[in-house]
Amino acid sequence: MPRILLFNPYCELAIVKRSRFYTPPKLYKKLSVELAILMSWLCNEDDMLLFDNEFDKSFLGHLNQLRGRPVQFISRKQLQTQKVPIDLILPWGESIEYLEEFKSNRYNLKHKQSWDPDFRTLYSRKTGYGMLSKLLELNYQSFIETNMIGRFISEKEQVISELKDLLRSNSNGVVLKLPYSASGRGLMKLQKPEMNSSIESWIASGLQTQESILIEPWLDKIMDFSLLFEITSNNVEWLGGTAFSTHGTGQYDGAHLGDFINKIPSRLHESVDFLIQEYKKLLYKSEYARLHTGKIGVDCMVVKDQKGHLKIHPCVEINPRHTMGHVTLALKDHVVDSENSEWKIVTKHKIKDFHLFEEEMKEKYPMKIKENKLDKGFFPLVDVNLSTQYYAYLIAY
Repeated sequence: MPRILLFNPYCELAIVKRSRFYTPPKLYKKLSVELAILMSWLCNEDDMLLFDNEFDKSFLGHLNQLRGRPVQFISRKQLQTQKVPIDLILPWGESIEYLEEFKSNRYNLKHKQSWDPDFRTLYSRKTGYGMLSKLLELNYQSFIETNMIGRFISEKEQVISELKDLLRSNSNGVVLKLPYSASGRGLMKLQKPEMNSSIESWIASGLQTQESILIEPWLDKIMDFSLLFEITSNNVEWLGGTAFSTHGTGQYDGAHLGDFINKIPSRLHESVDFLIQEYKKLLYKSEYARLHTGKIGVDCMVVKDQKGHLKIHPCVEINPRHTMGHVTLALKDHVVDSENSEWKIVTKHKIKDFHLFEEEMKEKYPMKIKENKLDKGFFPLVDVNLSTQYYAYLIAY
């Protein structure tokens, strides 16, 4: 029986709402449709990708050529009318609303999956901060100091007071983060101590819906990188790392496909190896391993401290789900020269006309596929005909 893969990038938001019948905001609905095909790179041979629309045949032809085998799709309507036996629903991330949907008698799900309320804590930044605290307690020389991290505050007046104090002492600015957020959203960066009604409203709304706000100094970032693992019943397996980029707001922008360690300053290589081994031990003993089986990703940074020394921020956040980093590792196997390849996600804010952009890039970087690998050129990762807000592509230089 097949596994059914489901792209639900709004899973954190669904968990916050604690709703069995959650409906994501319009922008997240678009995200879940327009980038859903990215999850095909995580499919095993017999897996099927749940998708209720249709893709352009030419796009699918090139996609299947690069993957080396066709993507198998199935819609909700097909699952219901044909009563296709389903072994497992494998989502981008766990949340309660999809479990409620698929446990109904409309579907032929063989193994009923249940929601553990404790799982909600794994998505909270507070849980990730617990891991960060354990790492900083090691007093490892290359890790950031404790004065470079923030704290969670649950009272509006305290948030504003802490915000003003940090802005006076940190010339780079301050970032406010909601405990539960997704896709680089739920963040606010501030560089001036003046308050206004929109900032106060954001703080009040965040406290009302999520009970606390994380306030951190905005660090002098050199680069982002991710450490990717898989938790099994008796082990934490290291899968690899990626060097990725983000927009100014923190939203994922894309990644280099080469060896991530080559992007990290050489003086920190030994420290990264140490961090990987520590994570394997700490994750195995943590709530993550107790409650979660499957992919997990840790976002980290290389930063400069106030003296100009390079340091590793060992835990910006932990995502107990599939991540774009896992997509990066999969794409790496489908290019000839990973060191000269990258992939990008762009939005309508940056590219006004996706069709025109695709045509221009195809002409500028002609595609050459060699033995199911991109040798040179531009390769669309999504169907441009479905793209209204989001677009993704792979390029080999």
